[in-house]
Amino acid sequence: MTEPTTRTDSTRSWQPYRRSSPLLDALGGLEEGPDGAVRMTVQDQHCNNRGRLHGGIISAYGDFIIGHYLEVLADQRLVTTSLTVHFMGSAQLGDTATGLVEPLHVGGHTAVGRLAIHVEDRLIADITGLYIAHTKPVIAGVLTHQEPAQDDQPTTKAQGVR
Repeated sequence: MTEPTTRTDSTRSWQPYRRSSPLLDALGGLEEGPDGAVRMTVQDQHCNNRGRLHGGIISAYGDFIIGHYLEVLADQRLVTTSLTVHFMGSAQLGDTATGLVEPLHVGGHTAVGRLAIHVEDRLIADITGLYIAHTKPVIAGVLTHQEPAQDDQPTTKAQGVR
C-alpha cells in the first residue's frame, strides 16, 4: 500500500463542501480545500460519549466523500456496494481531520476509491469503497418503485449463475 499524500495549495482557501445531503447538513463541519482535499473539525455532534470522533461518523463521511469524488470522475450516479473501514487511531473534540480521495479504479460500471483520514500526521482511518453505476430511474431525486424485470430475478443455486 502506498503512503497517502496530502496535496496543498496555500493560495486557495477552505470552503464548505459543495455537495449536500440531509445527513451531512445535520452533522455539519465538512469543508473542501486545495486539490480536492477535505477536512472537518470534530464537534460535539460528531463524538461518542468519551469525547472521541465516532466511528459511524467516520464511515458516513468517508462513504459520502469517496462516492461523490468517484461520481464526478465517472460522470454518472453511483451507489455503494461495499465499504471497508480500518480504524487506526482516534480524534477528539476540536481536532481537525483531513483526507484526500485516491481513485483506484473508474470503469464503465464500477469504481473503487480510497480515503486516508489524518489528524496532523497520524493516520486515524483508512477507508476503501466499491461503487456501481446507478441504473434505476430517478424522478426528482427519489428512486421509482418498479418491480424488477424478469431477468433481474435472483437466481438460486439450482439455477446456476447467470
